[in-house]
Amino acid sequence: MKGLSKNMLLIIIIAAAAVAAALILVNVLGGKEEPVPAEPPAVEVEEAVQEEVLPPPEPEPEIKAVTFGPYEGCGHFNEGYARVKLDGKWGFIDQKGNMTVPAKYDLVEDFSGGLSAVKLDNKWGYIDTEGNEIVPLKYDYVDNLNDRLAPVKLDGKWGFIDETGFEVCSLIYDGARGFSEGMAAVQRDDKWCYINVSFTEVTPMKYDYASPFRDGMGCVMLNDKWGCVDRDGNEVLAPKYGYMNDFYEDMSIVNNKGKLGFIDREGNEIVAPKYEIVWEEYVYRFSEGLFAVHLGGKSGHADKTGEIVIPLVYDFTNDFSEGLALVFNEGKIGYIDRTNKIVVPFIYDYADSFSEGRASVCIGDKWGFIDKTGKEITELKYDSVREFREGMACVEIDRKYGYIDLDGNEVVPPKYDRTYFFSEGLAMVYLGDGVGFIDKTGKEIVPVS
Repeated sequence: MKGLSKNMLLIIIIAAAAVAAALILVNVLGGKEEPVPAEPPAVEVEEAVQEEVLPPPEPEPEIKAVTFGPYEGCGHFNEGYARVKLDGKWGFIDQKGNMTVPAKYDLVEDFSGGLSAVKLDNKWGYIDTEGNEIVPLKYDYVDNLNDRLAPVKLDGKWGFIDETGFEVCSLIYDGARGFSEGMAAVQRDDKWCYINVSFTEVTPMKYDYASPFRDGMGCVMLNDKWGCVDRDGNEVLAPKYGYMNDFYEDMSIVNNKGKLGFIDREGNEIVAPKYEIVWEEYVYRFSEGLFAVHLGGKSGHADKTGEIVIPLVYDFTNDFSEGLALVFNEGKIGYIDRTNKIVVPFIYDYADSFSEGRASVCIGDKWGFIDKTGKEITELKYDSVREFREGMACVEIDRKYGYIDLDGNEVVPPKYDRTYFFSEGLAMVYLGDGVGFIDKTGKEIVPVS
């Protein structure tokens, strides 16, 4: 996945393309798409809820002319199982390719906590890994389990069930979101409030929008202004900002009239909105205690007190990741540490942030990887690369794909037509019209056929 380019416009284009590609991939693999808009959708609140929690319109997208053995589609492994499609229906296989849940459902979700949400004849319920229906398929919709609780919908009303299927909260709401950190947003008469795991309404039912809790805080909107509440329902900050992001590392980035500042968990305005927005779609947040700021066309980093600890002298600075930040200056990319020491010189045309101790870098149109000292662990010879996950990275040469390990060894030579990230020790690979799974040695555990 390519990172920054020689000019800021290309940065935005590449990043936007990456987001679009990720959403397409989710659809191709048969799961729910979970859009995370920068702001609430400009539609009625009830419509917004349905857009977030209802599955994509059918017929669902498929990979055409590709078969997985006898199957028409498949997903990644999750909790030891992968979704597969046979004769238009979905079931599950295990990591040896054995069918553990017969393909009989119209739609299935990945297992989470040992349960999968499944749909048949427009009704939803839950099954376990052996295919037992733990929650009968009777609901118009069920969301994923969080905190062992899930919102469900029946006849236009929402409530909550536990992992046994018991309705722990009556279906009395017009909308509901899943639990996060022991709190959930619920809706009645176009207004929102928060409930706790005892299903007590801890805030008044008055907000126009309520985000999932993060870092012990929930961001709320009232009359187009944003504020936040704590787990006790206290309005820590009355709605006053044009927008505010979720809390990360106990801080929230706030936006007023197109300028950015930040507040702490007590609602104190540490820095009044003054910094510039470089990319509208980017989720601005603290990372490793620092926040990338932009002012007057130059970039640096501020700490949680508002002090500028990396001077605003660069053309662009990215978030810190694994102790290093990607920086763009005078047409080239390098990396700095938290003391502003240049660890990797400005010699690259494109690059990505560090992941698992490695970063992808590019000169001209050839890619490779470096370690955190700047040492190139591979020759820059690949046409494209993707970040490391589970110690493996996908690489491309002449439209063929393979994998390298953290030492740069080509464990799987580029020979496949398409590859995906490793998940639970297995990766999905395509060759011609077939698709299967390989392990980290390159052995085809589920043969491509």
